[in-house]
Amino acid sequence: MRKLRGRLSFANVMSVIAVCIALGGTSYAAFKVPQKSVGAKQLKKNSVTKAKIKKNAVTAAKIKKDAVTAEKIKMDAVTTAKIKDGAVDGAKVQDGSLTGRDVNAATMPFSRVVATLRGNSSVAVPKTGFAPYPLDNATYTQAANEDDQYVGAVDVTFQPSCEGPQRQARAFLLLDTDPANPSEIDVIGEGTTIATGPGTVTERIDINIFGATFQPGTAKQHTLTLILSQECSAGSGVVAAFAGVDVIGTTS
Repeated sequence: MRKLRGRLSFANVMSVIAVCIALGGTSYAAFKVPQKSVGAKQLKKNSVTKAKIKKNAVTAAKIKKDAVTAEKIKMDAVTTAKIKDGAVDGAKVQDGSLTGRDVNAATMPFSRVVATLRGNSSVAVPKTGFAPYPLDNATYTQAANEDDQYVGAVDVTFQPSCEGPQRQARAFLLLDTDPANPSEIDVIGEGTTIATGPGTVTERIDINIFGATFQPGTAKQHTLTLILSQECSAGSGVVAAFAGVDVIGTTS
């Protein structure tokens, strides 16, 4: 111990301390990375995996605009729960990209023909009063939560015996009334046609609808009735040969 102490000098001690500081500084520098010195170029390809990214660390602000393309999104990765309400509007849907199979019709209001009423009988329209025109299956059932509207037409033929200048026929569509004793409040549509020339002329009466039946709380049965009238300046002779009514139901 005396021999070692005898060999120590101020210079020896200071040199040892200097070596320790140098080695310590090198070690510290080896583990401390300067700020912003590691960028994309310094990262090995595929070195940053999903497991190495902190949850919610990558926000929308950290993603370059248009950087995430369709090719970079895993099939079925974007679910309904991951789409913000109202985020996908018409401008973000490619024209022609959605077909009927892509739309859930059960969640959307839609209209369709729910009842078809037809008649092919030949009915002479009286000079005075009204003539009911028979419709096959004139009764139908309106579904609950369904609004119903109507489209109708009648084909009539003016005979030469119906003389002009006034030669006209009218049709009325009634809802849920007694055909033998119709009421004005039950009329939901009417139409008129005028013969375009003398002699035998066939015309179609398009029925203009101004009434509808709105959603019942439960299913409800309805009966539709067609009645016809004529007007001739002299004589008579109007015959109805066809009639049709379609019921258009809209479900919400």
